[in-house]
Amino acid sequence: RDVPESRGYSAYARFDAFADYRAFNDFELLARVSELLAFGATLSLWYDSAPPTGVKRTDVRLSSTIRLSF
Repeated sequence: RDVPESRGYSAYARFDAFADYRAFNDFELLARVSELLAFGATLSLWYDSAPPTGVKRTDVRLSSTIRLSF
């Protein structure tokens, strides 16, 4: 069946300190089982070059999706 993918990337920097930036990247796969039902997975990567104290620079998340289309 159809297995579409999508990607997204964003980056933000402080104007007064360009070395302080954040970057976000998402990658999604979606597998359609039928006209109404699809299963998906999204991998997200978030990076902060200067995070607050006690927060890691990199955060990786994997999420799953069940999508119904009417």
